[in-house]
Amino acid sequence: MKCIICNKPVYGKQGMTAVGLGAIHKKCFPGHSLDNRVFQSLDVSALNDEDFVELKEIVLAEINARENVSQKTSIELF
Repeated sequence: MKCIICNKPVYGKQGMTAVGLGAIHKKCFPGHSLDNRVFQSLDVSALNDEDFVELKEIVLAEINARENVSQKTSIELF
């Protein structure tokens, strides 16, 4: 198998498989994932506009939830 970035052979522990892409060297993957906006195994650039907006809303909701937990806000009941 050849690396999808450098096109050189990928052997044993020096390589890995990028989901949906193929064989890639471990040293080639970080630069590739930044160029193609890949996080974990999610290719963000492949999302359509609707899915991207939904992902953004989920991420913002999670940020807000984590901030509320860290601030330990109390709720007053009237």
